[in-house]
Formats: sequence, C-alpha cells, structure tokens
Amino acid sequence: MLLNIYKKIRETPYEPRQKGGKSKVYKEIENKILTETGLKSGAFGESLLREVVKKAGFIFEKGEHLNIKSNSKLTKKQYFKPDGYVKELDVYLESKNYQFFSNGTANEKLYGFLAKVPHYDKPVILVFVGEHEKRMHDECNSIWEIYHDNPDFEQHIFGKPIKHLRDEGKLLLTTILGLENFLKEMKK
Repeated sequence: MLLNIYKKIRETPYEPRQKGGKSKVYKEIENKILTETGLKSGAFGESLLREVVKKAGFIFEKGEHLNIKSNSKLTKKQYFKPDGYVKELDVYLESKNYQFFSNGTANEKLYGFLAKVPHYDKPVILVFVGEHEKRMHDECNSIWEIYHDNPDFEQHIFGKPIKHLRDEGKLLLTTILGLENFLKEMKK
C-alpha cells in the first residue's frame, strides 16, 4: 500500500520550493500521505522501509534491543539505534528520507550518518528514499557516485572513508525501490 503511494508521489513533476515555505505540491503530498496513511513524512519513510523488507520475504525488526553500544572514545554518544534489522541477513537498515519537494535539511545529515557506521557491529544498508533516491542533492549524489567508483568523485573529501567502509563490508547502499531485489540478492 505505502509503496504504491510512494511510486505515485515519485512520479509527480518537480516543483521548486517556495522561499520561506513548502511548495504547493509538497503540501498536497504531505496531506495525501497523512490522509491516506495517518503517517507524517518521517514515520511514512520508516513504515515504507518495513513494508519493502516484508515484501521481500524477510522479517523486519525494530526496538530497544537494537541499541548498538559505542566503546569508542571518539564519540560522546553512547548508543546508536538503527531504523531496523534483518535477522536472516544479519544486517542493519538505515533509511535516509528527504521527502519530495520539502525544504528541510535531511541532505545535510547524510555525512553525519557515515561517522556512525564504524561503530555498528554488523553491516548497515543505507537506503535512499525520496529526493535522496533520485540523488537530487550534492550529498546523496556524491555518496552514491563514490560508492559506485565514479572517477569524477575520486578527490571528494569523503571518497576514502566511504570506499573504506564499503570495502570492509560495513556499508551497503541502495534505494527504496531497489531494496527488495537488493535483499533477495544478498540471500543468494
């Protein structure tokens, strides 16, 4: 159900954000999500993640038992809590959603997430949702291109750390629409 709503939203023609507020299209989308699902945009993204994992035939886990304790002196944060866990594949899930047509700062938080990845005790799949999925912002686009070895991003400041996390098997990357097949491939 949520995936069908998401696909319709994804196909909505782009409308630039208005100065000092959300675009008219974004307000309509936000109202549609709330009306049809009862969920605000953040909860919608996490529920969408859960739906896709289940559709792929896996059990989606979430809860306090997923707290990851950091033993590092490099961070003040004691625990990290991923958005979900797939026990059958022994991987965490982290959804990064930038709702279409919004004027938020979700894109600016992507690099901060990368700093948490070394503390995870299992691999984590970073799932791009919304405008991140379409790579409409520099941050999500550069992470995607670095991860996939685009030579144009060789000198990017985050190039070496992203490749290191990928090569260690700690960081995996996909989109919400690619997640179902990604998980099925991992099982093979």
